[in-house]
Amino acid sequence: MTEAIDLSGIWEGTYAYSGDDVEQTEFRLRLKDENGQLRGLVIEPHTEQSGNRRAEIEGVCTDRTINFVKKYIPDDDAIGQPPARPISYEGVLSADGTSISGSWFLPDDRGSFAMDRED
Repeated sequence: MTEAIDLSGIWEGTYAYSGDDVEQTEFRLRLKDENGQLRGLVIEPHTEQSGNRRAEIEGVCTDRTINFVKKYIPDDDAIGQPPARPISYEGVLSADGTSISGSWFLPDDRGSFAMDRED
C-alpha cells in the first residue's frame, strides 16, 4: 500500500476530445483533499462564448487512482437552458505526486486530460 499524498493545492492542465490531437482546452483546478475525499473548483475558458466557465468536482483518490465527477455551475445567462451533463474522470497520479493523467467520459463521448501541480 502506498503512503497517501495530499493532493490539495492548485493544478493546471488540459483536456481534449477523442481523436482531437490539436485542440486542447486549458483549465485550472483548486483542489482540496481530505483523506482521499476530493473536492474542488475548476475554471476554464467558455467554448461557446467569451469568458470563463466554472465547475465543481467531487471524487476520491485510492492509492494512485483518481476518480471524480465534474459538474458545471450554470452561468447567469443560462437561465432556461438545460444544465450541462456531469463528466466522469479517471486518472493515475504520478509516483512523485506532481501530475495526473487519464480519461474523461460522457455516455456519447470521451477524451483525455492531464494536469500538473502548480509549484
